[in-house]
Amino acid sequence: YLALTALADRAVRLDRLRIADLTRLLADVADPFASEGGPEPLDWLEAEHHTILGVLRAAAREETLHTEVWQLAEALTALFLHHRHLGPWRESLELGATAAAEAMVPAAEARLRSLLSRPLMDLGEYEAARRELDTALACAEVSDHLVVRASVQEFSGRYWDRIDPSRAMAAYRSALELNTAAEEDRGAAI
Repeated sequence: YLALTALADRAVRLDRLRIADLTRLLADVADPFASEGGPEPLDWLEAEHHTILGVLRAAAREETLHTEVWQLAEALTALFLHHRHLGPWRESLELGATAAAEAMVPAAEARLRSLLSRPLMDLGEYEAARRELDTALACAEVSDHLVVRASVQEFSGRYWDRIDPSRAMAAYRSALELNTAAEEDRGAAI
């Protein structure tokens, strides 16, 4: 499921920020989403997301699969950015962030925890969202990945938009500066 979910994710939006480098995994896999008459990637993700979540749950119980868990959670996010199934989205990101922490990949943990703030805020769980963003900020700093740091700042800005516009603007300015330093035009435009 990791390969198919990653291919669907990339078919939905190739230029989205990803931490997982799945180049070798995907090199020898036929892409059903690129073939004529193949499934639409969002339709496939929608149809398969319950099964993929089951795979995530089972894999999360395995000590040797932390990397695959966070990578699968990251790829599955493509569905939830378009179809906001808040419960499954939250669970997949919680499993992924925990796995990234266990695998000691701070950039992935930062990315997944910052993404987790979205369904938490949509559910009205603002304090939980803030805690995830605080952890994401710390992980992003440790990772020293400029684009991840910028992305986490952008998510923080969204959080602060609700209650502290000046703090939100500071976060957005930081995101812009980091994206500019990383020559990340898409992130700077956001």
